[in-house]
This record gives sequence, C-alpha cells and structure tokens, in this order.
Amino acid sequence: MELEKIGIGAYKPLKGFMTKEDFYSVVNKMRLSSGELFPLPVILPILNDEVKNINQASKIHLYFKNLEVATMVPKSVFKPDLKKIIKLLFGTNDTNHPGYKMLVSSGEYFVGGPIKFIQKVKNNYSSYEISPEKVKKNIRMLGLKNVAGFQTRNVPHRAHEHILHLALQEVDGLFIQPLIGKKKKGDFLPEAIMTSYSLLLDKFLPKDRVILGVLTTSMRY
Repeated sequence: MELEKIGIGAYKPLKGFMTKEDFYSVVNKMRLSSGELFPLPVILPILNDEVKNINQASKIHLYFKNLEVATMVPKSVFKPDLKKIIKLLFGTNDTNHPGYKMLVSSGEYFVGGPIKFIQKVKNNYSSYEISPEKVKKNIRMLGLKNVAGFQTRNVPHRAHEHILHLALQEVDGLFIQPLIGKKKKGDFLPEAIMTSYSLLLDKFLPKDRVILGVLTTSMRY
C-alpha cells in the first residue's frame, strides 16, 4: 500500500522509500532533506539476513507475493533506534502506543531509495480508491474552485456530519478520505466505514459538491 501511494503520486514529492537522511530529517523537522514539507516517515523494512545482499546490489526487485510491483535503486540501509525517537514520531514515550508497536514489529532494518513503479495490486478496497489525478479531474468536472479535505479513520458520527456541513458553508466542495488499512484492535472495519460514508453522501450531503475516496495505508496514530 505504501509503495502504491508513492507510485501513483499520493505521497508527492516522494520518489521512493525514505533514505536514512530523509528519515531523520522528517523525524526532526517534518521536512525532507531537500527542505520540502513531509509529515511522517515512509520507510521499507527488510529482513536482517537481506541486509548484506541489498547493500551490495545496484537494483532490487520488489514483490508482493509472486507479483513484481516495483524495482528500487537502494541508496541507504539503516537501523534507527526507534526508542530514542518515539516522542518525536508519536508525541509520547509510551511504548504501548499503537503506531509505535506497528513500526517496531515491522523490523529493525530499513532500505531507502528511488523506485520504479510497475503495477498496483487489486484488493478489497480498490473500487473505493481514487488516484490524485482522478481527484483533480473530478474537482474540475464539478467546477469546484476550493475544496476542503476531511481525513478520518472511523465511521462518521453527528459531530463529523456537523463539521462537514460547516465546511460546505465556507468552501465549494469537500474531499472525504477515510483511511483504510492496518489499524489497531477495536477500530471499525472498512465495510462499516465505507457503508456509513456512502449513506451519508447519498442521503445527507450534496453529491455535486462532495468527492469520496479512500487512502489505503497503515494508520500511524
């Protein structure tokens, strides 16, 4: 999912998974080493026994199951001390924080470098996804001059609906983007989230002013 976000331009200006230099720059300053704004690390974990081969490789092939999805030029293999930067990443020193637990469980080593994206992998939520280019196209088709984004991870409740209606008093349109992907135990299932938002859009929001599309990734909390 992270790879696809890079490949389709949803994570612009990223051209690949973050190198050590970009990782620490984002952790400390919320900027890439180039100075461009970026809020969170996007890093690719690797197995410990892959480190030596990747360090010696000029190009690596990335697979999802048996499907090649991208190639990468490995520029950096690094092993961050995540416990030292947990506060900078998540605003807390609590090692039980769900975002920290997900990150730590992914691995010790990470590889960064530019990717060449080959293809997306179809999943249960592909039909809900909208690429950045499609969003821009829909905005133009609907004639919206300014659009507010609403990113969420759970089903809408009355306060959410109130916020959406308030936003429509200030701007031409809304882009509602539920996050669908790896989350903590107890969060709502994707089917419940999308059914709820589809109903909200169908019954209670102006269809000619609202775009609905998901972001498939893991929740950082």
